[in-house]
Amino acid sequence: MDPTRHATLRIAGAVGDPAFPPWIRMQATRRGLTGVAVEAANDGLTVRAAGAAAMLESLALVCALGPREVAVDDVDLQFDRVGASGADGAEMPED
Repeated sequence: MDPTRHATLRIAGAVGDPAFPPWIRMQATRRGLTGVAVEAANDGLTVRAAGAAAMLESLALVCALGPREVAVDDVDLQFDRVGASGADGAEMPED
């Protein structure tokens, strides 16, 4: 089983369609991700989620493609770096 990772996706572009955040949450749920939070940012959206690294990467890819109602310019996926003092107490591997 893959260790749980925490990550932030920054999605830039014309992504203001109100249907996009629920679509992102649905895609995250399909990938077994948890703690999904979608917030408006200056240049798009910020998404926080937790789960297997491969599933977080999959979410970034599907968000880059997006539904046709949005025009995604860029998706930046950043894994949190958490040491032994992290929320779950588990040592996180370096990327």
